[in-house]
Amino acid sequence: MSSQSSLQGISILLVEDDRDTLLGMKIFLQRKTGAQVHTATCVREALTILSQLKVDLLISDIGMPDEDGYSLMTKMRTMGNHTPAIALTAHVGSEDKARAAAAGFNAHVPKPVDLKKLLETITRLAEPKPQSISD
Repeated sequence: MSSQSSLQGISILLVEDDRDTLLGMKIFLQRKTGAQVHTATCVREALTILSQLKVDLLISDIGMPDEDGYSLMTKMRTMGNHTPAIALTAHVGSEDKARAAAAGFNAHVPKPVDLKKLLETITRLAEPKPQSISD
């Protein structure tokens, strides 16, 4: 099953402070996954969107000015939001991965982003699961 067909219609919130990167990733994700991609450039915008919409997946840069991705994740989890989340970061050491996991991220994708790896991670976390039919 291709990423396009398996992720068609899911909703992704992409958080990235660099507007060029944000736009490029949004276009890529929409074309490759068929997802609806919402964007935010900071933690405040992301939290506003999360309070108004249900998203199936969060993808967030870690290194942002003012508040970072760890802060976003901590606030989101404190609000009771358990949406699967991917951390994007240039910090790729084992301590960085552990910190991302401790903050509540479900996956860690290093920058510069390997788009194939990102798509594999998105598919793993956001692909709709078959619902069981009960009698």
